[in-house]
Amino acid sequence: MGRRWTWVAWSMLAIFLVGVGVGLPLMVANSDFQQDPAQHASLLLAFTAFMVMGAVLVAHRPGNTIGWIFSAIGLLAGTGVFAWQYAEYAYPTRGSPLPGVGKALYTDITLYGVRSGGGCVVLALLAGVPIRVAAAA
Repeated sequence: MGRRWTWVAWSMLAIFLVGVGVGLPLMVANSDFQQDPAQHASLLLAFTAFMVMGAVLVAHRPGNTIGWIFSAIGLLAGTGVFAWQYAEYAYPTRGSPLPGVGKALYTDITLYGVRSGGGCVVLALLAGVPIRVAAAA
């Protein structure tokens, strides 16, 4: 049983690394990285930390909900970077459509909504984490 979760955890990390590894060169080609390198580098570092910590937790303690949430955040960021940069490279940068750009646009738009905060609430609710809202005075 433990081997399966280890395999799942490191596979998620590999998917993240492929998404970021392909998305970063596209980001440079689109001139997005050059506009604010410090911001992009800090976001990359933060989401990589989420993904690595999530993968380690899932590999060693598959019942730990926080590991799955961290992994989900990292995967959404990694695949979202790839989809966003691929879609941007296909139209504004290159000027002609590339294969699968419609799917990339749809994926980016869908993941943007999840990444922008709504996804954290949904993941917390799915994980059974109680969300407490302070009453207004």
